[in-house]
Amino acid sequence: MSLTKATYSLIDGSPLNVLDFGAVGDGSTDDAAAIQAAIDSIDDGTGGIIHFPPGTYQLGATLTIALGDITLAGSGRGNTILRASHSAGPVVRIKKSYSHVHDMSILATSGRTAGAAGSNFGIQFECDDLADSTALRIWHCTLKNLYVYAQPNHNIVTIGAAYMHLYENVESNSSGGHGFAIGLGANETGRSNVPPPPGVMTLTNCGGFRNAGHCLAAGHPSDTVITPSLRVMLLNFDCGYNAQDAGVRHEQAEVYLRGSNHSATGCAMNGAQEGATTPVRVGFFAVGNSHQYDNNRYIYNTSCVEVANEAGGLITEGIEVRGLRIIGTRPDPEVLVQAGVVGVSVSGHRPMSATNPPVSRNKGGITVGNIPQIIPKQADQTVTSSTTLVDDAYLKFYLEADENVYFRLFLIHTGNATADIKVAITVPSGAGVRYAPVGNIKVDAADAVVVQNMAVTGGTAIVFGASTSRRVISIEGYVFNASTAGEMKVQFAQNVSDGVATVVEGSTGRSSLMVWRHGQ
Repeated sequence: MSLTKATYSLIDGSPLNVLDFGAVGDGSTDDAAAIQAAIDSIDDGTGGIIHFPPGTYQLGATLTIALGDITLAGSGRGNTILRASHSAGPVVRIKKSYSHVHDMSILATSGRTAGAAGSNFGIQFECDDLADSTALRIWHCTLKNLYVYAQPNHNIVTIGAAYMHLYENVESNSSGGHGFAIGLGANETGRSNVPPPPGVMTLTNCGGFRNAGHCLAAGHPSDTVITPSLRVMLLNFDCGYNAQDAGVRHEQAEVYLRGSNHSATGCAMNGAQEGATTPVRVGFFAVGNSHQYDNNRYIYNTSCVEVANEAGGLITEGIEVRGLRIIGTRPDPEVLVQAGVVGVSVSGHRPMSATNPPVSRNKGGITVGNIPQIIPKQADQTVTSSTTLVDDAYLKFYLEADENVYFRLFLIHTGNATADIKVAITVPSGAGVRYAPVGNIKVDAADAVVVQNMAVTGGTAIVFGASTSRRVISIEGYVFNASTAGEMKVQFAQNVSDGVATVVEGSTGRSSLMVWRHGQ
């Protein structure tokens, strides 16, 4: 039972009000002892809710939840503020299952923010570092409607066997570490007795900005176990301007996911510096197996997803990337696959800017199965009074060294019968290429139907008849690349110089290049 000042009556099961235990919430009085007294008043096995009326609660020490079924409940993230001033330890330490923190902001004084990282987290989920702690679990904990800001180390850290956690509407900004850190503890908190990996964690409508490390980091590059984290699910997770400190981040990426069975759906990654449009960071850096990245938006990222193997015997395989939505230009591949990675699938994506065609620049072992990569032409392109072949600005495809592909080109064009049109395919030095009109049939310059054998080599043009009416050219072929990586490009020109423009259509009629990769 608890005595409430509102009614001065005993109400069984009512929340405990921190004001009843001496907290003031005036922004200057140290309320840590009073709030801890409220937490400690709850009997083991009964559970309870600690209510924080609106106010700013100054904390000179960590609030520790050592029993299960305890909830810290504020009055809204703009109304209840926990502001930590202590220089050693997290703001809130949770050691047991069924613990929850809702509806408040967790901040730090400027002195705390400027201090050493150490154990100065915002919220820390971790059982005691005991020899038998490897058998412990922290089950079914939730964070909801929170704003966590400017802690010296990670804002929110989840260590060890934490299962079925739900974080909802949580924003984690401007930490000296990661916005959200998930791991085994040896690297995150210096834990000696490493427990099983955390897993089955869902973050919905969460995100973070301006963190020195990643917005979210699951696992650590120096982990020696195969699965340092598993089943981290990101739903509508937004982040940007993170990974600011090279000494804190693992990679130059917004989100770092190491482990098994991770997924991200409907997320948005901003890889530029704040207020800029130049890409400097990858969206997701993926290491492990059975990851899925579905229908995410990538804004000014160097690459959308980078997939790699890392030390510790972790072989990356089974990565699926679907439905890329790309905003802004990028200097690197959409999906960058490092050497040794196997079983990566990329499908169902298109650019969101006419200046950013989906040229695939993948490295390592990527397979697309029987699903072609479709490169649409985004704008019309013309050539007038010239028989010199020019590169199409959009219809091109990056070939890795020793990569083999089959392709089919659909070129929609207009012109006139005087100029006609010629088309060629160029490939990197040393590559083998053969191409011909689909079915070996074409309409030639004299508008006669003729047979064209597939004996055309790279850079050799095939001539087609043209007309002021729209026509379609279909070419198919294959490339066996050698040791030099580079782009396969479509080229075109007038066959006879003429003042009437020859137009290859992109906006009025969508020309396209389809490419099937051979499995590697």
